[in-house]
Amino acid sequence: MTLMNLTRICLKNIVNYKKSLFTDNNIRFNEKQTYFSDTKVLVQLLNNAKNIKSNEESVYVKRHHNDKAKNPAISQFTREETMPDYFVAYKNAIKAAGTNERIINHLYYILAKFVVKEYIMKMR
Repeated sequence: MTLMNLTRICLKNIVNYKKSLFTDNNIRFNEKQTYFSDTKVLVQLLNNAKNIKSNEESVYVKRHHNDKAKNPAISQFTREETMPDYFVAYKNAIKAAGTNERIINHLYYILAKFVVKEYIMKMR
């Protein structure tokens, strides 16, 4: 299974992690980072997991946010508002990848796609 396929599985399906994977490796979400804090956590989990399984029959129920004042969804913000957190998240994720070249290259690939897409959208 390639890293790219694994990332898609993690995003499309529920992936269950043992609590010990978090506690034994001191993996925590950065509560000060408003957006994209899961990026670094996912990289740390990938780096520390001995094996990874997914349940393709799981269903993810996404809660619809529609209260911009009290509990806004990330989609209710402009790219300009969330972009700084996006780059900080990927910078931290790349650091967390350590020497794992597969993860580092995949993160740079995602960043390059994002930047090119944003640039093309601005050109239109």
